Amino acid sequence: MDKKEIWVEDEKIAKEAGVLCGKAEPLVKIASFADLKGIEKLEAKGVERIFLECANWKVIPLENAIAMSKKAKLIAVVNGIDEARVAMQTLEKGVAGVFMKNVSGKELLALKDYLKETESVRVVEAEVSAVKKVGILGRSCIDTGEVMNADEGMAIGNSAGAFVLMQAEVSENPHVNTRPFRVNAGAISLYTLLPEDKTRYLNEVKAGDEVLIVNRKGGTRKAVVVRNKIEWRPMVLIEAKSEGKEIKTIAQDAETVKVMAPKGAVGISMLKEGDKILCVLGEGGARHFGMRVEERVIEQ
Repeated sequence: MDKKEIWVEDEKIAKEAGVLCGKAEPLVKIASFADLKGIEKLEAKGVERIFLECANWKVIPLENAIAMSKKAKLIAVVNGIDEARVAMQTLEKGVAGVFMKNVSGKELLALKDYLKETESVRVVEAEVSAVKKVGILGRSCIDTGEVMNADEGMAIGNSAGAFVLMQAEVSENPHVNTRPFRVNAGAISLYTLLPEDKTRYLNEVKAGDEVLIVNRKGGTRKAVVVRNKIEWRPMVLIEAKSEGKEIKTIAQDAETVKVMAPKGAVGISMLKEGDKILCVLGEGGARHFGMRVEERVIEQ
C-alpha cells in the first residue's frame, strides 16, 4: 500500500506528530510549464524524492508534474491542510507526500487522521495462469453497510502482499437481484486488506469491523461490516502472475461471483487461462495479527 509521506522542518514538531523531518531539498519551483524540466533532470540523475513548490496555481502544475514524473516520489510544499488534501488527490493518484510549512502539531495529527480515510493501493493487471476446481469449501460473503458500484470490491488473496480484486455483487442478471452491499470474497482462510495496511483472515471478520473497499484505480474507502455470511460452496483456485509475482485466491464457482478485469469484470465460472484480471500488489512480508513485521515468510 502506498502511504503518503508528511514532512516538516521542525524536529520537535516532527517527533511529536510522528512525521518525517528534513529540508525541502532538492526543490523544483514551478511557475510555468518549462520549469517541469527540472524534474526530468533530477530523475535522470537518479534522485528518488523531489520537492515541488508551485508559485500561484496549485492544481494544474501538480497535474503536469505527476503526469510527467516516471520514477521519483514527488513531495508538494504546501501551506495548511486544505492545500495538502488537494495535492494528495490531484489526478486521483496525488503526490507521494507533502512538506508542510508553518504548521502546528495539532494540524499534522488532523492531516494524519485524514490520510487514514484516503489510503491508496497499487492495482496492476495480471494474467491468469491456472483455474482449478477444488471442491466444496467454506466461503465468506462480506455484507457491508455501504453501496458499492461496478468499479469497487475488496482485495482478497492467499498472500499478505498479493490480492485479487473481487467485484461487489452489482451485475444485473435474470436470476437473482443485485446486492451492492456485498462482496462474495472467497475461502474463509484467505486474507483481506483492511484500513491502515492491515490484513485479516476472512473467517475472523465480524459485524462492526471495518474493511477496505478498493476501486479499480487503487482508491479506497472504509466500510462497516454488517454480517459475514459463511456457507459451503463449490470453489475454484485462481492463479495469476504480474511483475514476476504469483497471485492466488480461491473463489466460489458461480456466474454471479466476479473478479475485476481491465474492462469490466469476469464471472468466476467463465474465467480461463490467459484472461487478464486486476490485482493488488503490496510489499508482502510477514504479518502478526494482521500487522506487518520484518521477518521471512513463504506463502504459496
